[in-house]
Amino acid sequence: MRKAAIWIALAASWILPAAAQAADCCKCFKGGTSIDRSFCVDVAASTNCSQLVANGSAFTDLRTTDADLVSGVTCESGILNGNECETISSGSSSAQCRVLVNNSVAEIRGALSSLGSSPASSEEITEEEEETPFTPIDVDLGVSIGGVSKISGATREEGVVSVPFIGQYVNIVYRYMVGIVLIVAIVMVVYGGFRYLTGATSGNVAKGKEIIRDAMIGMLLTLGAYVILNTINPATVSFEPLRISQISRGLSDWELEELEADASASLDSSGSGLYTNPAAPSGGSDGFVTVDTSRLERLDVDCEGTNSTAIHLNTPVDPSFIEPLRRAAQRFCELRGSNTSWHIRGGGYRGPELSLRLWLKRCLNRVNCTTGTGAPFRPGVVTTSGVKTFTDPALRAMADALLPAPANPYSDSQIQAIYQRTLPMAGVSSGGGHGLGLAADLFCGGATTNQAVALVECQLILEQAMKDAGFCRIPNEWWHFELASNPRSRFCNPDWAIGRVSVRVGTASTPTEFDYSTCDGRFYYNDLGRGNAARACRR
Repeated sequence: MRKAAIWIALAASWILPAAAQAADCCKCFKGGTSIDRSFCVDVAASTNCSQLVANGSAFTDLRTTDADLVSGVTCESGILNGNECETISSGSSSAQCRVLVNNSVAEIRGALSSLGSSPASSEEITEEEEETPFTPIDVDLGVSIGGVSKISGATREEGVVSVPFIGQYVNIVYRYMVGIVLIVAIVMVVYGGFRYLTGATSGNVAKGKEIIRDAMIGMLLTLGAYVILNTINPATVSFEPLRISQISRGLSDWELEELEADASASLDSSGSGLYTNPAAPSGGSDGFVTVDTSRLERLDVDCEGTNSTAIHLNTPVDPSFIEPLRRAAQRFCELRGSNTSWHIRGGGYRGPELSLRLWLKRCLNRVNCTTGTGAPFRPGVVTTSGVKTFTDPALRAMADALLPAPANPYSDSQIQAIYQRTLPMAGVSSGGGHGLGLAADLFCGGATTNQAVALVECQLILEQAMKDAGFCRIPNEWWHFELASNPRSRFCNPDWAIGRVSVRVGTASTPTEFDYSTCDGRFYYNDLGRGNAARACRR
């Protein structure tokens, strides 16, 4: 009996310490690589962490039910041992992860939900502007021409790719061919002279003179070709590089909805910092309208007298916008000077389905929400009884099933059923901007790739052109323009200042006005909202 007790004690001394240790784990990230964007997953010691998202059973199930949650998740290749799987919540100074979860669908879903869901977070929008590295490449000629075997390749500057080697190649070939023609002409002059001197008959003498004359005319034409072409059209001898402007796609409609929601969140709860037009009406009948999109118009015009783009709208606007935008575009052309790749780009109308999805994700079952458009429903559909929910019992029951509301927005899959049920009820307030095509989000195409990042020199020109054409701008969105003369414009300040934006920085209670006109480079809007004002202005 004593021997058995001893063996049991020895076994316990080996087993218990091992059981006390945490399992091995994989360190994973979503939306960044900082520790506050990380979580660790308990795994077997032989697990390949770099393949966990692709092959892990819990992640496989999540890709079927919550694809947007798994989007963008990556795991480090190395595996952490049990002692290294410390978390922030454990209070360890050597914490590896924000939280440690087991390899189950429920726990991984919870960790990912707390980090926020998909489409284009503010951080992704900011980083998208960082240009892909571009390496100039010299062009090696397969056959040396006139001693030249290499010519310069394409280069990129301010979003414009310059391709000079076509003109350089034509120039090299021209000089090479001139040399050949001159050699042939000299040979023909010698041959004509020989015929002239040795001609026994008048016919041979005349033929020799003709050959000499033709060879001399050919030499003169060859050597004078540059003067002739330059007289006819100087562009035929200038050999200017081929210039290709970078395509500026801007932000998608969904990304813009999220960006403007974040901009609305930059104001305090009372709305101070957001201009309110006291003359703006509350709307037509019951403040809700259905938009006839067939009457909206697109705009795509060039600068007068050139073939360079002045303005291009990806989505249509109200007809009352067209002529003012034309004036703004031509004024922009005057102000941009030699920066011919710069142009006005953006869009106007955005349908209610986007506002509906954003409202459900950010506002449902919450006291406060951060959308720029409010509730996109007819009056009486939504109520606030402690939290925002629905008056219809069936819809309210569907909303209650999603309680408690997560700290971050609902995922697309969580609100999909309610979205489908409420889509027929969605519309736009009769005082709305984008929902009526009476607002435009614009940026400098050819200078930047989206609204959240401004090349300041071009942005100031854009704002000046819009102001000269009679547009106003929302104080907290440098990209959002409406007509100052439009009585429906509720939040567009007619006295707005060019080069200034009001943003609530970090945890501050009220917005701060920033003067980005002094920034020598690019200005990153989302860095302000994250409290990193010093980094907002950079090249």
